[in-house]
Parts: sequence; C-alpha cells; structure tokens
Amino acid sequence: MSTAGKVIKCKAAIVWEAGKPFSLEEVEVSPPKEHEIRVKIIATGVCRTDDHAMSPSFKEGLFPVILGHEGAGIVESIGPGVTRFKPVSFAFQKAALCCTTVGWGTCVIVGVAVGEEGFVVSPLDLIMGRKINATFFGGWKGVDSVPNLVLDYMAGKFSLDALVSYTLPFDKINEAFDLMRQGKSNRTVLVY
Repeated sequence: MSTAGKVIKCKAAIVWEAGKPFSLEEVEVSPPKEHEIRVKIIATGVCRTDDHAMSPSFKEGLFPVILGHEGAGIVESIGPGVTRFKPVSFAFQKAALCCTTVGWGTCVIVGVAVGEEGFVVSPLDLIMGRKINATFFGGWKGVDSVPNLVLDYMAGKFSLDALVSYTLPFDKINEAFDLMRQGKSNRTVLVY
C-alpha cells in the first residue's frame, strides 16, 4: 500500500526538555511539500553533538526537539517538483544542514551524486552561524580507491567493525547515549 501523499506515523526519539532522556513516541509526518522528500531512516549514528544540544548547559537549545543528523535512509515519497530523487533512492539532502546547531554547527558534504544540481540554502541558515564544508572522499579517487578499500576490508587488512562499538535497536537510544557519555562507545549505530 503506497503512502505517497498521505500522513504517516513513525517512531521518533523526542527530547522534551534539557537534561531529560529521549522519549520514544509515535509521531505523524506530513507528506512532502513542493521540492521536499520524505525519508525512511534505516540506521543512524549516535553523536556527541546531539548530546550537547540536549544538555542543560546549552542555553540555545529549543524544546521539544527530535535530534539526529547522521541518518541513512531510503526516499519513501517525493513532493511536487522533485526531479533528483525518486522513491527507493538512497537519501542525503538539505536536512543535514538544517540539523546543525545554530551558532556553530557545520555540515560537511561528502561527495555528490551524479547529476546533482545542488540544493537551495537560505542566507538565514548561514548568517545564523551554520557552515557548509565539502569534500569528495577526502581526496580519495572513488573509482579507483573505494573498490580497493572494500577489497582490503574483505581481505582483513583493516577493520571497520572496530570503529563501531555497538549496534543497537532504535528503542535502546537512551542506553546508546549512556554508553557514549561513559566513554564505553566510540560509535554506536541504531538500527530501525
């Protein structure tokens, strides 16, 4: 059953006030408007930036808030006028910039999809202190280097697995943040 053009319900981790744990709740997500896409998040990383944004010491925090900016997902539906994405596309879009912290947040764009025309950025996003940086594989050559990295990883020459301390289900988000705060996790990935 297609959900295109319909309001959907999904699980979200909401911070209602500074210093409080996440509350897992069902939220309604409107269909995408013109030039918007709706993304089904598959997994996300747990980040110290989000921890800072929910801290009582961060005076600029706005609540309630649904945090997160390290998500990976699939385009679920598209709004009118969207031409660069289609449902079931892997998604990275302007949401990463919007999730940066006002005053000092930085969005780093790593690579660009073939045929990418860019995205519209309001000057207000930038004068509020947000920054955009970009890199294309940190200088690596995608066609040559990435296949070699995959082969080296599969041959056991290095371990990416060592960088991920825990893989937990989404409903363990508070536990994931506790592990990070206690210094027991380099990187925790939450899977939906």
